[in-house]
Amino acid sequence: MFKRRSSRWVVLPLAALCAGCHGEATEGQVLAIVNGEEITIPELNAEAQARGLVIGNDAHARQALLHELIDRRLLAQTARREGLDRTPDYILQSRRAAELTLIQQLSEVAGHAARQPTPQQVSGFIAANPQAFAQRSVVTVEQMSLPGPLAPPQLAAISDAASLEQAAATLGNRGLASTKTMQTWDTARLDPDSASLLLKAPANQLLVLHPPGFGWLAVRKISAAPEPVPPDQQQAVAQGLIKEEVLQQNEALLLNRARSRATIALTKDVPAPRR
Repeated sequence: MFKRRSSRWVVLPLAALCAGCHGEATEGQVLAIVNGEEITIPELNAEAQARGLVIGNDAHARQALLHELIDRRLLAQTARREGLDRTPDYILQSRRAAELTLIQQLSEVAGHAARQPTPQQVSGFIAANPQAFAQRSVVTVEQMSLPGPLAPPQLAAISDAASLEQAAATLGNRGLASTKTMQTWDTARLDPDSASLLLKAPANQLLVLHPPGFGWLAVRKISAAPEPVPPDQQQAVAQGLIKEEVLQQNEALLLNRARSRATIALTKDVPAPRR
């Protein structure tokens, strides 16, 4: 157990905690110095935002969060002294975290640059996507991953099967049934084609779906509960969905541009994981 000792850190007066709330300059924003490492007002505010905390000018809440940051910094320093920051696991996880953070920043920059949709665009989006508004439903399904595009006779065999296990057997791969999971889908989050098929299908009907980004799936529809978006909320919901769509398109453009400029050499097949 680690015990707090006030001699291990320096905490600035609480009045300094509120300085960052009023646009102060960078100078004077250091809240604590932990064995020579600074903790600043922007760092405290970022931590609160990441946790979904609203601390504002609440002196008690800000001070409590500051001491949590101090404790975390102390533990991190202890881990470094133990050499844990040089282990392969740490290096891989640190790289992953850094890449995800950079991608999130890239997405936020693109989001700020995206224009607000016009009223005509919003109305057109609502009309073109009834599965996300007037016909929106929450659908419960049982799904199974498929190996890829199938021939028409195989698609027909899956549709005629009584269960996902039987569908796997008709494909000559009973092991596919081991991927079976129960899922709850919001039709507003599905592509229009998949949502339309699900909404029209009777209960227990088996379908083959290919939602973008999810591969090929064999799906048994269990139930569908209508949850339409109220008319007075549709404009706001549509704006949010349009923004998500624009961000995805921008990300795809950036990725395609990066791929076109990149030099990528695959040196060997991906090895199977060790058991």
